[in-house]
Amino acid sequence: MTVVIPSFGLDALLRTCLASLASSLQVAAIDDVRVVVADNGSSNPYRVEHLGGDRLEILRLDQRTSFARACNMAARSAPARRYLFLNNDVLLHPQAIADVVGTMDAVRNAGICGARLVFPDDRIQHCGVKMDDGPIGPYHEFAG
Repeated sequence: MTVVIPSFGLDALLRTCLASLASSLQVAAIDDVRVVVADNGSSNPYRVEHLGGDRLEILRLDQRTSFARACNMAARSAPARRYLFLNNDVLLHPQAIADVVGTMDAVRNAGICGARLVFPDDRIQHCGVKMDDGPIGPYHEFAG
């Protein structure tokens, strides 16, 4: 598995994300993992020794680029059977990765598995995207 986290200059936030990731990977008992942080042009480049983690790699992008391009570049740098794409502000529940991997294993024809994002007050921020051919386009059906 390759975990891709694009980030731009928010060191403390990224460290918190990486700590929650490590916890969730431990609960899921996943050892074969590469974590690639796409440093999206931060003025002070990220360094592995400042972020911690023995499975961490930094892909330095000297010029800031789009989120999607940073994700694609990082994914290409670390080929894998499965990818987990995270924002740098995500705090994973300890059981999150085990649940996602379990879902992907159980539903063999699934190509993607999304997450439920919850605000600190337990309201749903995001719980799936609905694709619509109408003027709305893709939208968060279960927000709020």
